[in-house]
Amino acid sequence: MLERHQVDTSKLQPLGQLTLYAVQFRYDADPQPLGLNRAAFHSQVRQLLDDVEGILRKHAT
Repeated sequence: MLERHQVDTSKLQPLGQLTLYAVQFRYDADPQPLGLNRAAFHSQVRQLLDDVEGILRKHAT
């Protein structure tokens, strides 16, 4: 969806690392630390949500 709306998704590739973390967290009662830079990931996720929200808002009318 983002690429169809000319949003550069190359900067979002590091978010793929979160998939492993989510799986580990879901099935492990005590997950091993993965050394995530939470501030950087939070910023990337916030930007992704803002981009999607903007597209949805634009097409809601």
